[in-house]
Amino acid sequence: MKNRNNWLTFFVSLFFSSTLLAVNGWIPVDDTELTLPDGRMVSSIRTGDHSHKIVLKNGKKVLWSYNFEFEYDRLWDDAFFVPIKPKKYFFDLNHDGYFEIAIATWDGGNNMEHRDAVIFTVKENSLEYFGRHPFNLEYGTYVYP
Repeated sequence: MKNRNNWLTFFVSLFFSSTLLAVNGWIPVDDTELTLPDGRMVSSIRTGDHSHKIVLKNGKKVLWSYNFEFEYDRLWDDAFFVPIKPKKYFFDLNHDGYFEIAIATWDGGNNMEHRDAVIFTVKENSLEYFGRHPFNLEYGTYVYP
């Protein structure tokens, strides 16, 4: 009986420690602010159980904000920035002079491999939807190769 309890304790501690590692080590849920080279900031702010407001600011002046809840076939339980290119959180993908940024959403589900990052173009005073691109949330590397 004692041996069985040891195995049970081992598996329970292994499960909880790996869960904590996944949330705080592999999944970048804390990346909720992004500072662009010109000093503007894009922030992801929780506004409800299934919603986040994305805000573009220049200093204290709000240039644009939108509250996302179910847009782009996503639940916005968590919304955070992910690298769009290796080690780069902003990149001009289509060479039009504007940076694109990637936002990953997470609803706590277990299908972390087959998700999309939502891509936005950062204009002077707004964010515009650019598209979606597959992103493996579990590995948390980057969106575009």
